[in-house]
Amino acid sequence: MNMAQIPVIAIMHRLPGRIRLRLSVWPADMDKTISMVREHPGILSMHATMVSGSLLVVFNSLQVTAEEIIIRVATSLSLDRGCVPVRVLPEPELRELSESSFYSALAIVTALTARPMGAGLRNTLILDWVAGLGTAAAIVAHGYQELKRIGYFHPEVLSVVYLASSFLRGRILSSALVAWLTSFGRHLFRPPARGVLLRVTHAGDTCDAQAGYGIVVRPDTTDQTTVELLRAVPALVQYALIGASRSGDSSLLRDITDVARVHSQVLEGLGQVDRGVPIRFTYE
Repeated sequence: MNMAQIPVIAIMHRLPGRIRLRLSVWPADMDKTISMVREHPGILSMHATMVSGSLLVVFNSLQVTAEEIIIRVATSLSLDRGCVPVRVLPEPELRELSESSFYSALAIVTALTARPMGAGLRNTLILDWVAGLGTAAAIVAHGYQELKRIGYFHPEVLSVVYLASSFLRGRILSSALVAWLTSFGRHLFRPPARGVLLRVTHAGDTCDAQAGYGIVVRPDTTDQTTVELLRAVPALVQYALIGASRSGDSSLLRDITDVARVHSQVLEGLGQVDRGVPIRFTYE
């Protein structure tokens, strides 16, 4: 199956006793999906919003974990879609560099190359202003998108203030370059979100929960080569600075593995399967 056709569940927000998920495809029967998830004790409420594709789950963390809720939602979505694999990501997949950031970078490169090529003063000044204004617009758009997505923007967006003051000082091009690198530089080396791939295996000829099924979980290897190459750069820099590296997105797989271990590799109450649903892990 094409990776673009695989349903994706991304963790949007996560707080103690509260988790919001975004579903790339909406279940054909959301009521059945909610019913399956709520079969576990401790699920206090669920609120589905089809317009944004989000599912908010409020739960008692003493009775159920966020990881088990994620497994239950992914399993129910897989069953709803005919037992197709489901990707579960620790954060939404983002288009890190927007078109505006790309075109502003192109404007900066054009303005930089115009100088040694002997462009006139007037043309050079025009290119500098295009690069500066384009970069400012890209940074503002980037901040607005972050504000809509997570409710706040990163401090790097404040580089637009530095860029605006440079217009008065006449150092437009150099300031545009600094502001662009400050706002978008980290996104050049940020790999796509990596999570897990959950697949439902069914016993019968059709994907039917009552016929019996199992769950297989493995690491998400989408674009693995590119991801690993990009991941190495920030990891090496962090190790050089503080002597340690972050565990990264593999913690999602580890947490799900821990949940399965607590339940002896069998999850109860999924789709009213009394004997429980076996869950196993592969690391291929």
